[in-house]
Amino acid sequence: SNTYNVPTGNLWRKQARNRVLDRVSDGGVIYMEGGIQQTRNGADGLSPFRQEANFLYMTGIPDPDYACTLDTDTGKFTLFVPELPEGMEVWVGAQPSLDDIAQRFGADECLPKRHMAEAMSATSQSKLYTLSGVKVPKGAK
Repeated sequence: SNTYNVPTGNLWRKQARNRVLDRVSDGGVIYMEGGIQQTRNGADGLSPFRQEANFLYMTGIPDPDYACTLDTDTGKFTLFVPELPEGMEVWVGAQPSLDDIAQRFGADECLPKRHMAEAMSATSQSKLYTLSGVKVPKGAK
């Protein structure tokens, strides 16, 4: 057959992450942040959201306020998920569980974003790779 099977979804994203891992030989953790939802005219209006391109390429997540880490030794892909303020589900509906999000995007682990600093401090890695201009979470070593 003259056709080529193009990987899609989680398999394609995993292959993209593996290509990045192949280029980092001295260990560490890669940290990436997705785009942040911006408001306009005070808090009443939201500007159109467009995900940060590198984050979208590596994760496939189109939604704002996510972050992730990728351990360069183990390949462990961890997502950090934004949490809605209490009572918001009345307005936006029920949200998927952490397990559902991990499965949807092929993550090995999925944690609330408020646990990011402690999760990053618990790693045995001593190097942290970020994109230029990315702020490192408070409390990360």
